[in-house]
Amino acid sequence: MHRRNRASLKRIGLLAFAMVIALGAMGVGYAAWTDSVYINSTVYTGTLDIDIWATSSTFVYKEPGMYDPLYGNDIVVRYVDGSSDSYLNSHPEAELIASAVTTFNNGGDADLATMTFDGLFPCIDFQADLYLEYNGTIPGIIEVAIVNPDNDAGPDKATKDAIIAELWNLGQNGDPGKGIPPRTYGAWFVGKKSTNYGVDWVGVDAPEGIQLHRYDFAHVILHVHIPQDPAYENLSGLKFEGVINVIQWNEYEEPT
Repeated sequence: MHRRNRASLKRIGLLAFAMVIALGAMGVGYAAWTDSVYINSTVYTGTLDIDIWATSSTFVYKEPGMYDPLYGNDIVVRYVDGSSDSYLNSHPEAELIASAVTTFNNGGDADLATMTFDGLFPCIDFQADLYLEYNGTIPGIIEVAIVNPDNDAGPDKATKDAIIAELWNLGQNGDPGKGIPPRTYGAWFVGKKSTNYGVDWVGVDAPEGIQLHRYDFAHVILHVHIPQDPAYENLSGLKFEGVINVIQWNEYEEPT
C-alpha cells in the first residue's frame, strides 16, 4: 500500500509538470502572435485667466439751466462706457468739475487698471467700473476685491491712510450710531455676472464669490460716495489699491 501511494504521487507530479510545460508553451505561442502600440502623450494643465475687457467712468458737469432729478440744479452726472466723454463737444457751456475715470492698457497688460477719482464732493455716487472676461479652462472664483491704502510716504501719509480705511469701513458697515446703512456713503464694491457675452447680467451683493466659467463676464463696480463731513474737504492725492484675485473653484472658502 505504501508503494502504491508513492506511485500515485509520482503520477501527480508528472501531471503537474506536464501542465507547467503546456502553459509555458502556450505563453510562447501567444507572444509570437501579438503586436504592440506605443503611445507618445502630451499633458496640458488647466488655466486660471481673467482679463480686463472694458471699463466705465463717471463724469460730473456744472451746466447752467440743467436739472438732474437726483442731484439738483445746474448739475449733469453721466455714467459712460470707456475712459472719456464727448459731452463737452455738444455742450460747450458746461464745465467738467469732477470725475472717476478707469483706464487700462488695452494693447498689452490687461491685468492692471488705474482708477482716478478727481474733484469728488458729497451727494454724488462716483462709479469706476471694470468689465472682466474669464478665459480660464477650469472654473474660477473671485476671491478678493478689497481696498488697501497706498499713499506716498510723507507727514500726511497716516492721515490719508486713515481716511481711506474710514471710507472703506463706512461703505461696508455704515454708521449704526447715525442710522446710516452700509453702501450709502464711503467706498464699496458691487458685482454682476454674465454667461452670454455681456448681453444679460445677474447682480450679486459683491464680486467676492462669483464663480466664472470660460467666456463668462464679470462686472466689478467701485462706488465712492463722500459723506457730508468737513474732514473730507480739500483732500488730494489719496491713493489706494483694488485687488481682484481669481482662484480655483474648489479652493474657495466662504468668508466668515
